Amino acid sequence: MKRITNVKVITTTDDMPDLSFLGEFSRKPLYRHKNEAWIPTDPDNMRHTIWFSPCNHLPHKEENWRHVSEEDKQKVIKEFGSLRKADIHYAYEDMRRLQAYENGKWYMEIIALVVTIQVSEDGTHWVTQDLVESIGGIESDSDDEYKNMIINEMKEEMKSQLRSWGFDDDEIANALNREWAK
Repeated sequence: MKRITNVKVITTTDDMPDLSFLGEFSRKPLYRHKNEAWIPTDPDNMRHTIWFSPCNHLPHKEENWRHVSEEDKQKVIKEFGSLRKADIHYAYEDMRRLQAYENGKWYMEIIALVVTIQVSEDGTHWVTQDLVESIGGIESDSDDEYKNMIINEMKEEMKSQLRSWGFDDDEIANALNREWAK
């Protein structure tokens, strides 16, 4: 015998997020490799500035825009004046995003889908097991639509775990679609 007794979505703070996709700060440019670029966080105060090395956008390379349609490139050029200026703008956006993180304006989250099942040979003695699907690195200020998409993807992954325990599609659908799983 087996049964699904609970389904819950838990959101917690990701205490060890990987923010390297944004870049890094340093008191001075480090230049560890040829594709590294550093920009001042305060161009008006170069004596006391902290430097930022964006993970993306700089140094500017035309080939980094290959995946963008000509129509979209023209829109970017119209807005910023050139693709190079757009890259600089985006690098500063990443810098401000990382500064906002460091100032507590947003944080990373872990979203977990936990399904509690019970299994028994005799109907008297039950073994309880939590099955978990989770993903970290979710930006706390992401909209609900994005977070719901992630939860729905985890539900899809959870279905295969539940099938491996012998639950059929109706049992799974009933459990994952009940109010407790919202």
